[in-house]
Amino acid sequence: AAARDSSSSSSEATTTTFFKEAAAAAVSGASSDEVVASSSAEGDDEPSHPHGRALSPSRAHHRQFDELRKTGPIVDVGWTYRVSNRTHDAKEYTADLYAPMRRVDAATTQVWALGATLTQTRRNHDCLVIDDTLDAAATTHPTMFNFMGRYARSIEAIDLVSGAREFHEPLGVDPDGFELANLNHVVAVEVPANPTNDGRREIWLPCGFFGDVVNHETSIDYVRIFDVETRNLTTGPRLPRSGGACAAIRLELAGESFVCVFGGTDGTHYGGGFLDEIPCWDFATAQWLYPFADLPVGLDHANVVFVPPQECGGDAADPTERESPSKSRLLMMNFRSEHYGVAHKEVWAYDLDPHRDVDLAQLRAGDPSAQRQGEWYVFASNDAADGDTAVDVDDDPLALHYLHEGRDAAGVVQANGGRLVYNFGGMHRYLHSGPRNKTLYSPLKQIREFDVCRRSWAERGNMGFRRFALQSCASHAFNVGITCGGQGHHPTKGAHETLDNNGNTKWCLMARFDGAVFDNDARPPWWEAGF
Repeated sequence: AAARDSSSSSSEATTTTFFKEAAAAAVSGASSDEVVASSSAEGDDEPSHPHGRALSPSRAHHRQFDELRKTGPIVDVGWTYRVSNRTHDAKEYTADLYAPMRRVDAATTQVWALGATLTQTRRNHDCLVIDDTLDAAATTHPTMFNFMGRYARSIEAIDLVSGAREFHEPLGVDPDGFELANLNHVVAVEVPANPTNDGRREIWLPCGFFGDVVNHETSIDYVRIFDVETRNLTTGPRLPRSGGACAAIRLELAGESFVCVFGGTDGTHYGGGFLDEIPCWDFATAQWLYPFADLPVGLDHANVVFVPPQECGGDAADPTERESPSKSRLLMMNFRSEHYGVAHKEVWAYDLDPHRDVDLAQLRAGDPSAQRQGEWYVFASNDAADGDTAVDVDDDPLALHYLHEGRDAAGVVQANGGRLVYNFGGMHRYLHSGPRNKTLYSPLKQIREFDVCRRSWAERGNMGFRRFALQSCASHAFNVGITCGGQGHHPTKGAHETLDNNGNTKWCLMARFDGAVFDNDARPPWWEAGF
């Protein structure tokens, strides 16, 4: 209760009627055409925000989807596309969307577009898969949530078994007067039901920008909290520094839970100050604490993951980890530390083992000996190895990039108990050596894999078209990595089939790779209650 500002009592969420009927339709077998038609008659099939128009599949695709979902979970229903680095993949990808929807062959297909597209296009958002179990006794299905984003004042959910949808447009404002749902560059963290939140199961959105227009945003001062059961969005605690485009995860310290926020930008997207602090919300005492050392530089648009100890054996790049398990670590990657500058290509690490048993009494009392402990260091420099060659994307010289080059505004998920980190897309900026000596940019369509033991990257797949301003999530139950929305980039015609009027995408891309067992990012296998 202490985590909520008293002024948030009016910050309730409302649900549009769009796809309200879908849950019933999934059970009754009613056509999704009927669902859309009945919603359309009420005028609720279009999100109310004027800029984020919804792009829906054709009625033929609705009928195909209805037939296919009767044959099993919808997670494998969609479109595949040809991938070639020597032709315009965007044109091929768009062309395949006119082909019949089908159930993809899981044994041969690495990447496909989910037949259940987003109701509202979005970017600079986050996603989580919750209730990620196929236990026959479970009363819920694995469900993917996508939270807000630029030009998207909504939270939407897709049941990965039945295809049933929810679409929520939260109301209310925070104490600064900012709309709760006007939030982009957001990151979502699941917090389990516990005594400090009156037994509610929550998803925390601990940072973000207010405002859709690029470079005219304002970083928020207050956390947003989504109640999983009631679908309400309320105001959480005030942040120690306002920030957008941060990274955040839930961590266990001395057996208790904390939501920790890494970096971010205080101010506008292009002129704000980069933050180097790591405040962690202490649920027991309702205050922000600083158990970890500050970051080496202020940064934003980053990805952070917790990696439990790994049995690397002969694969260990560090000889000391070949005979014994590696340390538990935080890894930081895909970030920038200057406005529209070249993103960092290195991976940073922080060793958690010496600090997970911190004296919480000293930390809560403000004892300097318990605060800002440890240090960050370069875990992988990511310098290109001998024999590496550039990947030619769309025959576009601006898109030439190396596997090891830096990027930001990308998505990541983990696999194989944290040993593998999969990176989807992102924005690569680089210095042009011509007479103007300016920074150029290239969105990426590459899916790459970081092996924590080997400390190296490998290319594993291709998203079909270049995009950034996204976050990714994963389902362990279906063993898929998922990337929805994002901002697209097309050098070819036909982009209107993929992008809306703001460059946002509606597609959810699913990925599955040989040898990879994806970890659910909301509740990974190393999940601890911590309360």
